[in-house]
Amino acid sequence: MPYRLHIPGEPSRTLRWTTSHPASSYGSGVLLYRNSKDMLDGATFRMLRDARGAWLETDHPGRARSALALLQNESLGNDQGVAGWEIDPRPLGECLKEWHGQHGWTRDQAAAELRAPRSTYDGWCAGRPAALDASIRRLMSLIDAQSRA
Repeated sequence: MPYRLHIPGEPSRTLRWTTSHPASSYGSGVLLYRNSKDMLDGATFRMLRDARGAWLETDHPGRARSALALLQNESLGNDQGVAGWEIDPRPLGECLKEWHGQHGWTRDQAAAELRAPRSTYDGWCAGRPAALDASIRRLMSLIDAQSRA
């Protein structure tokens, strides 16, 4: 699969990875827009990802992160990689409170978004462990991505 940049509301753009570019260093390569010499750099990708909900689709996420000078576990967007709530080191309860606050939701609304009973959501917010913590965090990230689209 080639490298494909998706920006909500725009046609996706194909990128190509190459080490034959002056900005490539020590084999890390760069990502160029197809049929162009224009390069997608890490700062531009982060802005597109964080402000517009863009993501990079690829079978080579490590190579893409290296070319964009991203951290090893940094998100390539919302469809793959580690995103937002998934890498937040705080307990799930703290993340949930911030998450529903960012959306302006009540706990009832947040619980409904996660398809969880309100009593279960309240328990998580109070610090009760969740058996599927990673799945809940992934779902939070996907809901965030959908709300930005």
